[in-house]
Amino acid sequence: MIRFVLLISFCLLCSFKTSNKNIDLDYIRNNYKKSVSEKKTCEIMIKALEQSKLNNVQLAYLGALQTIWANHTINPLTKLSTFKKGKTNIDKAIKNENNN
Repeated sequence: MIRFVLLISFCLLCSFKTSNKNIDLDYIRNNYKKSVSEKKTCEIMIKALEQSKLNNVQLAYLGALQTIWANHTINPLTKLSTFKKGKTNIDKAIKNENNN
């Protein structure tokens, strides 16, 4: 079952890589909670978002996922830099659309 989920996730990632469309917000919301406990899901979503054209809401989700990714890494320097990158993306999204 885990292999099936990983295969589906990989296929979704590949489809995102080949298209310039925005990632569906429902997809992000449905997998966001999973990314806290599942390292692979978090990694797949970050890569997909980084390769897409993002609106401010998606940029905020990318930042949030990057801060979550800091929990999945072991190296303290990587944790700090990943967390700062995520915080910067969240701050940028808020600055761009502070009424949302």
